[in-house]
Amino acid sequence: EIIDKTLVKSNVESYELIGMGNLDSYTNDLELPLLDSTREYYAKKREAWIVTDSTPAYLIKAEAVLEAEKNRVTDYLNPASESKLLRVCEEEILGKVVMELLEKEGSGCCVLLANDKSDDLKRMF
Repeated sequence: EIIDKTLVKSNVESYELIGMGNLDSYTNDLELPLLDSTREYYAKKREAWIVTDSTPAYLIKAEAVLEAEKNRVTDYLNPASESKLLRVCEEEILGKVVMELLEKEGSGCCVLLANDKSDDLKRMF
């Protein structure tokens, strides 16, 4: 599906203009619901990924999510949203499963250390 980035960015900017110098409308009417939806979306992704993916595969997906969300902010949102959006993503996809990822049987930290998987260990930290 092709997204008209200019149209989306224009609509987002209308929230900024409504505030006439402040971001209250943008924050309350767009950003907060977006952050809630993002949290729900990545909670579902986390639940699926933690069951099916090895720790390295999970972390590769997490990196991709963070990069994609940074790009979405650049393409569509006010720059003030970046840190909030990334924090939500980090909490949902990393913070809530950090111990599971470290201890995951067959691909956790001990296995990566034992098998000298330096790239995967770098990703982990």
